[in-house]
Amino acid sequence: MTLTAAIDMNLGLELVGGREELATQMLDLFISMIPEHQTEIDTALKNKDSKQLAAAAHKFLGATCYVGTPYLKQITKKLETAAKQENPNNLDEIYQDFCKAINDVLACYNEIQKT
Repeated sequence: MTLTAAIDMNLGLELVGGREELATQMLDLFISMIPEHQTEIDTALKNKDSKQLAAAAHKFLGATCYVGTPYLKQITKKLETAAKQENPNNLDEIYQDFCKAINDVLACYNEIQKT
């Protein structure tokens, strides 16, 4: 995935009915909430609390539905699904992909802010 694909501004605009100012506000709010969500997910993972991990991933997944971050949405859904499995053998790999997707979104957001 390229950095520019981390945030799809056209998709974000579509998700809010074409209202550009609202799309920008939603993206700004989403970005500001990432650290809180990531901390919740990190804590659940470190505590090996699969129920809390699934709940935290589900909560974050809901937030991704209102902004144009399709890959982050997809990988968050994978994280939620893996957390719900009894013994997920690929949870660490999915978590690493999730962290990379977040970093890509943040880097892309910073590039957008420069323009």
